[in-house]
Amino acid sequence: MKSKKHEGDHMSKNLISKFDKFYGIQASLNKVVLVFMMILFTLYLVSCSHNQPEIIGNPYFEDTSKNDYEDVLNLKMNYDALITDYYNDTYAMDIGNWPFLLHRIPGFELLPDTEFITKTDLSTNHDLIDQRDVYQYSAFYPFIAGVKWFFVFFDTEGCQENTLCQDDKTSDYMHYAMHDSEIYITYSNRTSYGREVFTYYYVLNEDDTLYVEFSLITYDDEDEITDMSYVEYKEDDYELNMIYESVMYDYDYYEITHNNIQSSEVISTHFYSPGAYRYHYYDPVKDISYVFSTDGITAGKNSFLTQYEENQIKLNCDMDLSRISINLYFVNGWTKLKVDELYIHPTTATLYQNELLIDENLIVTYDSVLGSVEWNSFVNSYNERVEEDLITLSRFGLNSGYTYESIDTMFEDGFRDSIDAINRYDLKMSYSEAIDLFESTFNTTLN
Repeated sequence: MKSKKHEGDHMSKNLISKFDKFYGIQASLNKVVLVFMMILFTLYLVSCSHNQPEIIGNPYFEDTSKNDYEDVLNLKMNYDALITDYYNDTYAMDIGNWPFLLHRIPGFELLPDTEFITKTDLSTNHDLIDQRDVYQYSAFYPFIAGVKWFFVFFDTEGCQENTLCQDDKTSDYMHYAMHDSEIYITYSNRTSYGREVFTYYYVLNEDDTLYVEFSLITYDDEDEITDMSYVEYKEDDYELNMIYESVMYDYDYYEITHNNIQSSEVISTHFYSPGAYRYHYYDPVKDISYVFSTDGITAGKNSFLTQYEENQIKLNCDMDLSRISINLYFVNGWTKLKVDELYIHPTTATLYQNELLIDENLIVTYDSVLGSVEWNSFVNSYNERVEEDLITLSRFGLNSGYTYESIDTMFEDGFRDSIDAINRYDLKMSYSEAIDLFESTFNTTLN
């Protein structure tokens, strides 16, 4: 009996041993499978991380939200509508009227092609035409008009916020971000002559006024910078323009313009080379635009001014008074003009007081589009002025309201006021300081 019991115990031990080996092997297999699955999962995560585009930031704000491109584009369009309204209300060359033509302005009427034109007829379109040089256009234009097609034709399928979205066919790319009221967009656009890199930044301030910064850098086929432009705009406050042009075999050109939106005062500094500048100042109170060639201390001979009335040119002359143009529309003493050549624009004409010819020697230039009648006089001799009675118009029995003394005073006051504006708007700087400012603003290095 004991031997049988012993045999039974031995068989039990063998059976338990076999079960232990089986489950040991099974446990080992489970560990191998678990390790294998972990390796596969790790490889999956690595492959996913490689497929995910790199997250990149922007220089203006931290973006913690998630927005579709359509959301960004819709808000951008709303902001652009506000800027377009401001631009069209401020500048003569309306967005949409391109190439700009006066006769395409809504309400514009062609003056009659008749032998005699009354002085009243000349003012037909004056309320539509703004001839002030500082209010023709600004650096805003290409950002809100010239490049809209990019946002229509660029393939945004698969683009994600805060990543670089690349078009493999054209090498164009876009990066966009949006957080609350802030928008940042930058994109590169390949052109026939190189490429353009646009950057847009928008934000609504706490007082619900719009603030934007736009920049454009143009590169040639060799990836060298040829042009740059920058706009900083605060709604109802100011507009700042910065323009750079690369000049072959000479000093590069820099320009900074500050437009005070509240006062309509405009001042710009143009940098041509060390010690060679140009100040362009518009005084809205006097309605005079001054352009001074200067070394920063005195006004040079190549300086001139333009006085306006009702946004029309009234007077244009150089500082030496060797050339002068007076719009006789603003001079009393005549009622109509006789056109010399019909259907030719502009053409010459003579003035009449009712049926009486003013003077056969008073030959004016008549522009039927602008509705202007200009008396032009100039001298070719160096350091010689147009005779004063040709400026006062006393030679023809008229009175322009201008004399040597009055025009000299306008230039003296204008240069003093230009210097004052340059200082008030922090635009007085050397050529090298201008380069430093442009490099820091555009975050680039210039030659």
